[in-house]
Amino acid sequence: MRCWSLISILLVLGCEHATELPAVPPPPEDLSQWTVPELVQPPAPMPHAPKPPEDKPTAAEKVAPFAPGTTVTVSVPVGWPLDIVLEQGEQVRNIVGGDRAPLDAGQPPRWEIKEGADGHGETQRPHVFLTVSEPGLT
Repeated sequence: MRCWSLISILLVLGCEHATELPAVPPPPEDLSQWTVPELVQPPAPMPHAPKPPEDKPTAAEKVAPFAPGTTVTVSVPVGWPLDIVLEQGEQVRNIVGGDRAPLDAGQPPRWEIKEGADGHGETQRPHVFLTVSEPGLT
């Protein structure tokens, strides 16, 4: 019995592990000078550039609103260019120029198409000029 009590005491004493706790830093001495960080506000948004005033169409101008897939019919005076003015930011991508019908020698094309623009930079607007030399073309 003595043997069992000696073994149990050794087991209990041998299982004890002493772990050291990490050292706690000392508290700051004076907190009276401590301040809250300053709140930084984001910069104010930049105002947008003013829009140019909208052009009011004159009596000689016809304004056709854009609608995808629609066709606009206009009358073009013979010998005078029709000026098609696009909105700012719109682009002319492909213009295959002029009349493709075979012509006799020295005969002017039945119709002609050219590109142009007015304004500069953000105010630039593209133009398409269409001129016909024969009446009744469609």
